[in-house]
Amino acid sequence: MLFCSFLLAGCAGVPTYTSQDLAILPCETDVPRFFQPYEFNVDGTPLFADQQAAVERRVREQQPRDIVVFIHGWNKTAYVAEREYQDFLCRFHARLREAEGAAAIEPDRLLIIGMFWRSTLGANGPDPMLAKWITYFPIRLRADVMARTGFTELMQALTVVLGERRDKAAPKLHLVGHSFGGRIIVNGMRNFIRLGTPAHDLLRRVDRLNMVLLNAAVGPEDFKPVEAVALRAPADARERGELLSTVQRSPGKVPAATTTRIYAGYTFNVYSGHDMANRWLFPLASVVTDDEARCGIGACAVEEYETINVTPTGHLAAPPNPAELAPGRAAAWNVNANQVIFDHSDIYKGRVATLLFELTLQR
Repeated sequence: MLFCSFLLAGCAGVPTYTSQDLAILPCETDVPRFFQPYEFNVDGTPLFADQQAAVERRVREQQPRDIVVFIHGWNKTAYVAEREYQDFLCRFHARLREAEGAAAIEPDRLLIIGMFWRSTLGANGPDPMLAKWITYFPIRLRADVMARTGFTELMQALTVVLGERRDKAAPKLHLVGHSFGGRIIVNGMRNFIRLGTPAHDLLRRVDRLNMVLLNAAVGPEDFKPVEAVALRAPADARERGELLSTVQRSPGKVPAATTTRIYAGYTFNVYSGHDMANRWLFPLASVVTDDEARCGIGACAVEEYETINVTPTGHLAAPPNPAELAPGRAAAWNVNANQVIFDHSDIYKGRVATLLFELTLQR
C-alpha cells in the first residue's frame, strides 16, 4: 500500500523542471542554434504554445536542409531528457562538423526538434526500477496517445510550413525514436498515412523521409505498414509500373500513384540482442495487450529485411545499397548494433551518435 501511495503521489505531482528550463546546448555557444525543444502534455497536446510557434517559425525562416525529429523513450523526465539530449546531440553534431567543416554550422544546415513527452508516472524523477513492470502499461498507452495526437499534428504542421518554402530545395526529414519514441514514430506514421492527402503532401515537400528506430518497442508486424514511405526510386518506366502496382495492392499504405513521384526514403531498425526489455518484457506484456507476443524489433531483427552490421567503432560495416533491392521492395534494413548497444537504454554515447550520423545526415 505504501509503495502504491508513493507512485500515486508521483503521478499527481507538478513538474519542477520542464523543457522551458532548457539552456542552449553546450555546442551551440559559438554556432547558430540548431536545437528546438518541443514539449507535450500527457494527452499529446503542446505544453507551451511558444514552442509550437518556434518550430513552425524556424522551419519557415531558417529553411534547414535537414530536419531531425528526435523522440526519447521510456522513463525520461524533462530533466533527464534534456541532459541526454545535450550530450548525445552535441556528439551527433560533432560528427557533422568533422565531415563538413565550416559548412556544418551554416544557419540553414540543420534543425533538430527534440520532443519531450511524459514517459514517467512521477512528475519529477524516473520511476523506481522495481515499478518498471507496472509503469510499462500506462507509459505504453501514453506513447500510443502521443502517436495519434502530438506526433500526427507535428507532421501536419510540418507539411503546411514546408509547403510555404519557395526558394529552397526540398529538405530531408529524419524521424529518430528510441524505445517508446520509436513506437510513437511507427504508430504515428501509420495514423498519418491513413489521413491520405496530408501524407501525400508531406512526401511531395521533402526530398527524403528517413526513419531510424533505436531499440523500438514495437512488434515486427507493426513495423511493416510503414513500408510505403521507404520505397526506393524506380530505375526505369517498367520498374515504376511494378512499384505502383505493389503499393496500390497494399491497403492502408500511401497510394504512390497520387504523388508526383514515387517516394524514395530509408527505414532502419537498429536493434541489439542485449536489449532485455524488448527481448523479454515486451512479449510478456503483450499477453495482456494487443501487441504481438514476440520479441520486440528493438532486440530482434525483422524477418524479410536484410541486415547491416555495425562495427565496434560505431560505423556501418557496409552502407545500405538500395540498388540491390528487388522491384517493389521497401528500402528498409535491420541494423545489428550488438557491438555498440549493450542494454535497452545504452544509446546516449559517442559510437551511437556516429551510427546515427551515418544513417541520416551522411545518407
